[in-house]
Amino acid sequence: TTETPAKSAHSGTHSGDRNCADGKVSGGARALAVFGDNTFHYRFYATDGYEPARGVAAGDSAVSVVASLKVRPEGGEGWYTAIQDAVDIATDPTTILVYPNADYTAATYSENIRVENFEHNRTIASVCGADYTTINSASGSHTVFTQDSNNLVVDGFTLTGATLDNQAGIYINRDSGGTGTDFIFKNNKLTGNNHGIWVNDSNGTPVKIENSEIYTN
Repeated sequence: TTETPAKSAHSGTHSGDRNCADGKVSGGARALAVFGDNTFHYRFYATDGYEPARGVAAGDSAVSVVASLKVRPEGGEGWYTAIQDAVDIATDPTTILVYPNADYTAATYSENIRVENFEHNRTIASVCGADYTTINSASGSHTVFTQDSNNLVVDGFTLTGATLDNQAGIYINRDSGGTGTDFIFKNNKLTGNNHGIWVNDSNGTPVKIENSEIYTN
């Protein structure tokens, strides 16, 4: 995918910088809209106007633009303060992006996440990863619970606090038996629970655990 004719460039200089050992950050901002296949392709490169920087100076990559609900502890216009509030209001399908604090320090959400009763195609993803976004069970019961729902993705959290007997960081009771493909749990840390992940009945739906740490449960 290419974005035509919309292209943009940003350049920056740093006066007095004579130390080549440390990098300098130069940035610009551009609003991206959801369009086409929702993917914006971009390239970074460096030059002093005469020749490219030494080493690997360019790389191609892409960001995906999604229509989403946003969560952060401080809230604000257009934001939810609780993950479960966003889950409850979400339609099919929905991506819920969970942020740390507004200053990007680590945040802990004290709540229990329930995706159930045919709430299909939900992606709950942290923006900054498990080290910055913790969900701590508010009641000691399952931190994330799903039942009768398909296609749930939980991505990038520390899941903890499910300390009561037979409670888990992630608990799958059953799939709805519909057209769901997978339960996907990736980039998570599950620790400090009675059980890490408990699959009681996925009703034949595959459960995928990717790039996750499960310890001290």
